[in-house]
Amino acid sequence: MAIHDGTYSCTVTGFTNNPNGTLSISTTNGVTSYSYTPTGDNPIPFTPTNANPGHDLAFSVTIGGVTYNFTGAYTAPQGGNNAKYSGSVNDGHPSPRATNGTWTAQQTNPMPVPMEGKPHETHKKEEPHKKAV
Repeated sequence: MAIHDGTYSCTVTGFTNNPNGTLSISTTNGVTSYSYTPTGDNPIPFTPTNANPGHDLAFSVTIGGVTYNFTGAYTAPQGGNNAKYSGSVNDGHPSPRATNGTWTAQQTNPMPVPMEGKPHETHKKEEPHKKAV
């Protein structure tokens, strides 16, 4: 399993019909597969459009006859928050007709691995101080 593998819940803003859905990334035998599943629809496999996907991810999917172009940056899990991708999305129309929006993909599976730190110390209950007699 690669560091970015997992399922991400995607929220898109800025469009009349926001193409919300689920981003899935999985690696088997060194080959990484990607798909985007619009809410209530079937998975759409895709190949990232950026040269070295991972910490940055760019891809295009066609949903309801509209091609959406996603670009985003990866944020590793931190402070109890899951990993995520976030960035911009557009509908591929030339300017000035283009519609631009944003997207955030919050990882839902697998959950982040807890940060390793010092093991919790067991606090002993201290005996009350005895008065000298």
